[in-house]
Amino acid sequence: MSKTINESEGNSFQEKSLLLEQIQGFRVRVKDAIASRSPALAPSLGAEYLMLLISAVSRGVFDKHLSNDFLALKAQANLYPQRVPKDDPLLQLKWFNNAISQMETLVKKLPPATPSLSQMGSHPRVVEVAAKLVEDGHYAQAVFEAFKALEEHVRDKTGVCDKYGAALMAHVLNEKSPILKIKPSHPTTSNEEQEGFKLILMGSILAIKNPKSHRTLKLNSEHRALLYLAFASLLFELVDDATVDARP
Repeated sequence: MSKTINESEGNSFQEKSLLLEQIQGFRVRVKDAIASRSPALAPSLGAEYLMLLISAVSRGVFDKHLSNDFLALKAQANLYPQRVPKDDPLLQLKWFNNAISQMETLVKKLPPATPSLSQMGSHPRVVEVAAKLVEDGHYAQAVFEAFKALEEHVRDKTGVCDKYGAALMAHVLNEKSPILKIKPSHPTTSNEEQEGFKLILMGSILAIKNPKSHRTLKLNSEHRALLYLAFASLLFELVDDATVDARP
């Protein structure tokens, strides 16, 4: 059985797939009520329709191509009490059947909602420094803040405060005498993995963080920004799993 809006947690009902599932379930219940001539269901179905409408409009108004259509759907619902006699529940059910079909057509045209950083399973520190920036469309700044936080995380974990950037990564991840020892996938490849991740972390600073700290760069793609942030989250987890060699 699919969830109803009242059973959904948080704002999950606003996701396109779940919203469509709820719309389709509503249509079935309305058609069943019409077929069985069960007008007593009209009030409860009316309340459910209004909740579906709120959810659909809240998503639709952010789509510049469909916002007017969603607002028209809302205006139509505002006229509903005047156009449908209160003493004719069966006519109300037929009105719901027509209105929900229009809503379903509009919702199907919406692009899928982009998952939040939290929903993507991003590292908590990445969510903390980058989520609001992504939400506001500041993609380059979000990526810079995530990799700056990664560098700070390495410095805090190792206690090395006199080195920065790629030099910090090269020093603490040195495969010959590591301060930050990466958890290897197999004992026989520990040195190779240590060196490899050292180069990856050095490269992330040189190629991703530093260019954005030295000049203003534009990053217009949310998709590309989320890929960078997923990479940052992976590196954060790598550092979290690493052990620190306590130096005398």
